[in-house]
Amino acid sequence: MTTALRERIERIEKSRGFDEDLYRRLRAIAKECRALMKEPYLSAEIGDLLYDERGLPRGSSTVPLSSPSSATNPTPNGSSPP
Repeated sequence: MTTALRERIERIEKSRGFDEDLYRRLRAIAKECRALMKEPYLSAEIGDLLYDERGLPRGSSTVPLSSPSSATNPTPNGSSPP
């Protein structure tokens, strides 16, 4: 988050000149956000929080469209499942 705010401040400075009031407001917001953050968010890398060990977003489910067993196992009446 700190990097994003710094980059935003730099873009603002380059695009329309330095705005001291905006800079102070953004710094105040950053300070408030930092005070509200708790572990593990303070010391962890953002990628470790967002992605699992396979690189997939945490909390996402990877449900296949059709399960492999349903394609090979017929229904009780002997017909294939739809």
